[in-house]
Amino acid sequence: MRALFMTCSALPFLLLAPASAQEVLTGDAAFGTWEADAPGLRRHITPDGLPQPSHTENDPEAPDAKAFIRVKGVQFNTIPILNSEHGSIVEEELPFVFDDYEFL
Repeated sequence: MRALFMTCSALPFLLLAPASAQEVLTGDAAFGTWEADAPGLRRHITPDGLPQPSHTENDPEAPDAKAFIRVKGVQFNTIPILNSEHGSIVEEELPFVFDDYEFL
């Protein structure tokens, strides 16, 4: 009798639940945007399904990170006159000072 009562009391809740409430996105589909969300849509993300962390994306000071910086008010301390041949590659480090910078 008690089992019948438990079954009958749970039945209205099962009937009122929308059919879309049973939809669960897993894997790559679980990483969608909010635009595809609807009432009852659920996402199941497991630790194994997470992408590997990328230090270059999350850490701008990582050695492999690429940042674009605009340097303002640059003044070179000295500029040596170079003797070079036409078409040759010359690598020279020139010391300089600057007033400000900004990340682009």
